[in-house]
Amino acid sequence: MSAPRDNRLITWYLLLKDEWLPAQWTRLKDWFSAVRAEPHLFWQTPQVRYGGIAVGVLVAVWFLAGLARMLEPANAREMQPQATTATFHVLCTNPDCKHHFLVERKFGFDDFPVQCPRCKQKTGQHAVRCVSTLCGGKYVAPIEMDGELRCPECGAVLGSAR
Repeated sequence: MSAPRDNRLITWYLLLKDEWLPAQWTRLKDWFSAVRAEPHLFWQTPQVRYGGIAVGVLVAVWFLAGLARMLEPANAREMQPQATTATFHVLCTNPDCKHHFLVERKFGFDDFPVQCPRCKQKTGQHAVRCVSTLCGGKYVAPIEMDGELRCPECGAVLGSAR
């Protein structure tokens, strides 16, 4: 049988405990006494300078991370949920009513006419604002002519008919 090999971990531990650690305590005590005698040596020690630089870098990173957190948009939890409905302007086309009202429906709703809340008839058409000088920004139920939506009162083009 061959002789058992020395355990390197135990050898390393004994060397650390018996030789290296006591030497470091002695060096640290000598450094403290030298700094007490000449305080300017404190900042000239490389370990202190590098430690100061490391602390400064950590503080700068911490500050920049906080600044970035303040500038980032709100988290998804804090944001309002995405809208699923839209508010539509509706104009009753009954000549006796002409009521303008709002309805809230899902996006893409185009099942007009809707029931008018005033006259209770199904004569509510989608209304669009006419900004011509004759109409002055009032809501009208547009009519389709030549592939365009036009104001029934002044004939102004209000957009394309899809």
